[in-house]
Amino acid sequence: MFDCSASSTRAPAARPRPAPKAPSPPAPAPRKDSSGGGWLFVLLVVGAILYVANNLDTSSTTSSSTAGGASVTRPSPGYAYTPRRPTPSAEDLAFRAVRAGDCLDVYDDGYDRWSRPVPVRVDCDSASAYVHVGRAGPAATCETGAGRDRWSHYGDDGVRTVLCLSRQFRTGQCFTAGIDREGRASANLMEIWNCSHDRVPKGRTHILQITGHYRMPSGGSPRCDENTRYWTWEVNGGRSYICARVV
Repeated sequence: MFDCSASSTRAPAARPRPAPKAPSPPAPAPRKDSSGGGWLFVLLVVGAILYVANNLDTSSTTSSSTAGGASVTRPSPGYAYTPRRPTPSAEDLAFRAVRAGDCLDVYDDGYDRWSRPVPVRVDCDSASAYVHVGRAGPAATCETGAGRDRWSHYGDDGVRTVLCLSRQFRTGQCFTAGIDREGRASANLMEIWNCSHDRVPKGRTHILQITGHYRMPSGGSPRCDENTRYWTWEVNGGRSYICARVV
């Protein structure tokens, strides 16, 4: 006999399995700083610009290096620096034009100032030839004494000019003096003062007028008009003297 229950029983059919899904691609790793690369590029560009600008600036001046611990500066290729000296002014040139033997239209104005800002050369025989130039130059040494002085001038270019002056005394010229109670007189014989002026600078008391300019006698004793109260000064290194009286 056939076993009908056995022949009619079947194993259940296997269900098809779905195909496994492909793995998803891994998510990209997060960036530490999305803007870092951009700033780095900007910094590199700025640095390059500054480097070029600095090289352009220094190439037209000088470059320095250190050798043995000392700083050495030398000209850059293609550049030579020549310091320029200031140009002498018209005033500088006026002083430098004066020579020994010249005469000038200048005198002390009574206030320890020269009557002119610059020397003016005149004929030595003219009435306005108040001083005679004995020496002139940047290193001239001047003699001292009554009726002598020096006039120094420093030019714009640093050059000095020295003029050694001696007064040209003429009868009739006036100057101021201080006369004390004992009758002793002191005066700056480089000064010329208006004889008709009614005032004198501070420290002076009188106006004196020159009555004569004489060669010193062999005995060395100046003599003036005995009928007039007078004062004498030895001038020109003692080779001559002047007589003066109160105006």
